[in-house]
Amino acid sequence: MIEIKSTILNSKSLRHVKDSLIEISEIDHEETFRVKALEYINFSSLEQDDRYFYDMMEFVRFLDPSSDAIAYTTPEHLIYLNAPNNKIDKNVRYWEFIFDHECLHQLWDTFGVEKKIKESGAVFDHYILNVASDCVINDYLANIRKKALPNGGLITPDLIYKETGVVYDRKKDTQFSLYMKLIAQKDKVDKSNALKKAEEFEGKLTPKSVQKQQVPPGPPPPPGGKFSDEYIQGRIDGIQDVLDKKVDPHKFTPKTPEDDDYNKGYNDVIAEIKEGLDKGITLPDSPSGGGGGDDNGLPQVPWDIPQDQKQSGQSDGEGAQQNGEGAQQNDSIPNNAEGAQDAADQAKDAADKAQDAADKAQENAEKAEKQAKSSGKQEDKETLEKAKKIADQAKKAAKEAKEAADKAQKAADKAKDAAGNDGKDKKDAKGKDGTSSKESDAAKEAKDQMQKAKDAQATAEACSKGQDPSNQKNNNSSQGAGKGHIAPTLSDADLEEIRAKAAKIIEKYKNKISGEFGKFISKCRSSFTMKKEGLVAQISKGTMWNKQMNSILLGYIKQKVLMKKRQYEPSFKRVKRGTGFVNYGDPLRKGKIRKDDKLLINGAFYADRSGSMGGTIKNVVKAIYAISESLKKLFGGERVVEDTVFKLYAFDDYMKEIPWGKSFTDGGGTMPFDELLGKIMDQDEQYLFNIVITDAEFPSINRAKVNQFLKDIPGIVIFITNHDNDIMKEISKDHPTKLFYILADSNFEIE
Repeated sequence: MIEIKSTILNSKSLRHVKDSLIEISEIDHEETFRVKALEYINFSSLEQDDRYFYDMMEFVRFLDPSSDAIAYTTPEHLIYLNAPNNKIDKNVRYWEFIFDHECLHQLWDTFGVEKKIKESGAVFDHYILNVASDCVINDYLANIRKKALPNGGLITPDLIYKETGVVYDRKKDTQFSLYMKLIAQKDKVDKSNALKKAEEFEGKLTPKSVQKQQVPPGPPPPPGGKFSDEYIQGRIDGIQDVLDKKVDPHKFTPKTPEDDDYNKGYNDVIAEIKEGLDKGITLPDSPSGGGGGDDNGLPQVPWDIPQDQKQSGQSDGEGAQQNGEGAQQNDSIPNNAEGAQDAADQAKDAADKAQDAADKAQENAEKAEKQAKSSGKQEDKETLEKAKKIADQAKKAAKEAKEAADKAQKAADKAKDAAGNDGKDKKDAKGKDGTSSKESDAAKEAKDQMQKAKDAQATAEACSKGQDPSNQKNNNSSQGAGKGHIAPTLSDADLEEIRAKAAKIIEKYKNKISGEFGKFISKCRSSFTMKKEGLVAQISKGTMWNKQMNSILLGYIKQKVLMKKRQYEPSFKRVKRGTGFVNYGDPLRKGKIRKDDKLLINGAFYADRSGSMGGTIKNVVKAIYAISESLKKLFGGERVVEDTVFKLYAFDDYMKEIPWGKSFTDGGGTMPFDELLGKIMDQDEQYLFNIVITDAEFPSINRAKVNQFLKDIPGIVIFITNHDNDIMKEISKDHPTKLFYILADSNFEIE
């Protein structure tokens, strides 16, 4: 057992995290990295805006590193991480992203959204809800909070649009509304391999059984086409040592001398296993004897054991023989009479153990009954009820185990009869291994019953420890859960404590994550309360974009006019007021006269005419001309104003001046942002204001070039977009008197 010396992890508030690390440390050589990752997440979450993530640290648990899940969260508010994981770079910043992702499933109540979908009568699909919720969360973390993304596929708005044609509207869509859009395109979602791959990367799906063509190729046959017995034995032993967890392929030092056939076989197979693990291929959870042979007589690495036949950790209770102890997988038992009897014996052994566990659960119930009678306390009565319930479940499991054992023995007897018949029944065909079909079928039945007996044994043993198996089953429906996890078990009292404390934290922060996304976060969290027809969250539009533009221009030009009115140049009055003459030697008195130069109110509008603007161009042009006429009327008569002159330029692949008062239609694509800045700078006139109106995403904006552009251009710049652009938004905050950012409605509505 290791000792954790981290100051943060030894704090009282994070005692569960510490317990989780200690419990898993015996089988986890990466415990040191986990401590380091948690330290980083702690410190990165101490900023005020991130305090929610800091407070949720208490609910972190860790998975057995052999698990195929990356991370998931549960209805009890627990957050399970499998850090590190061979699908994620060993970088603590990426685990901050993953942890925050799971926290937001809790804050925005994805489980509540699931409940609402079911209650609304809509078709429910757990996978599609994962896609919808992951899109909302990933987009927020990547583009709003600027978190470091893991190297690998993620569910993003662009990927969803590319694969299904569904548009995610960051301003309006919630998990619920995006789900409803996606469920309408269910066929496209289901057929998209890119979406499935991204979901598997995030640990939201149980990885499919690995197909044989995905297995790294074995070594080429030696001259003559046969491998030596020593080479084959080396491979068998290497496979077995990995499955027994005696050897870690990623830390293996090749045996020497390497030209020895046994050592060569051992080294080769460890290298193949490492290559497979690096590709994401999953080994079985327990030893299987190295699998069958291939065409060259070599034992194959058993990649292709079906997922549903692997031991699944906590599928029922704690799971049978979690750490690879006990019996081999069903597939390692031959399909003959001998194998059938072996399966029957294992089933009987499981039934006996299940009965012992049931007896233990009954003893616990009897002790609880005595305690309840002697104390009379309500909490003891509740403990009694729970103990009785668990004892009944244990009895039921023991009964099921015995029934399965009996059926397994009957199947074994059938297999023996079929073997004794030795193919006398002409209709009973034999397989390649000489086993008759009846014998093989009976052996398979015996193995199936053996597995049922073991499952029942696991349930009974969980009951004997005072654990409610139903709680463990519920964990398998957790958001993003994958099969095969082994995680610390918790009592009902611990779970209740976790639920209560986490609920308080979530309630505290549900409306307090700051920033422009605050309202949207609240909508995401409460989207499960929406009516079925309410597919779009009703977020107030606020001030219309043309009114905002008008307000900025009026304020800016008024200030310029006022400054011009107050501009004077120095002068001297040669006589004193009232005397009419100046005495010899008197100093000349300073004075001032108003300047004669005038203010030119001129501005340029640069309107996007790319094909995507379409029918919105009419609104844009109408707003430009209306505001320009308003400016002329307000300031054209001012004594200090020389003239009001405005220009309109339309741009797509190139820029063109539009005669004032004329309209135009949409055209081609949009020029890059750097080129647009260059075109504006190339104008002959020095405009008092420059207004860019666009629907282009401009994802690659060079901050340095924009800063230089703002430094060189004489007037103000107003950037108006109906596609939220975080880079321009941030730059506008750095230049609050030079660059003004306006987010317009999707179709540039005006008023």
